Amino acid sequence: RLTGAGGPSPLVIHEDQTAETIKAPGPPLGVMEDVPYQEQTAELQPGDSLLLFSDGAFEIHNAEEELLGIDGLAGILKSLGYPQTPLNMGGLAEELLKFSNDIRLQDDIAIIEMRFLGQ
Repeated sequence: RLTGAGGPSPLVIHEDQTAETIKAPGPPLGVMEDVPYQEQTAELQPGDSLLLFSDGAFEIHNAEEELLGIDGLAGILKSLGYPQTPLNMGGLAEELLKFSNDIRLQDDIAIIEMRFLGQ
């Protein structure tokens, strides 16, 4: 179970490399008092990963002003062999730079990976 608090929707990457987002709307923590947050659920299978990340991981534009987006981020992760291959932040940053066609990324990136081992 999880709930959103103003951040990007979490991404589930299944062992077969398919991806889905978990829509978890909600205002940022601390902005308003007594806000009822809605819980969402996701059923994970052994080998599935749940990724939480900052907007800097997908709000990246290329030279044509096209947005990478969450689907684009999932595609890059798949091209890097994830989840069969461990998450490699250096490789991910390199691919994000290639997409942006810039000399450096314009925003910070934070990614938290939780892998379900089936126990």
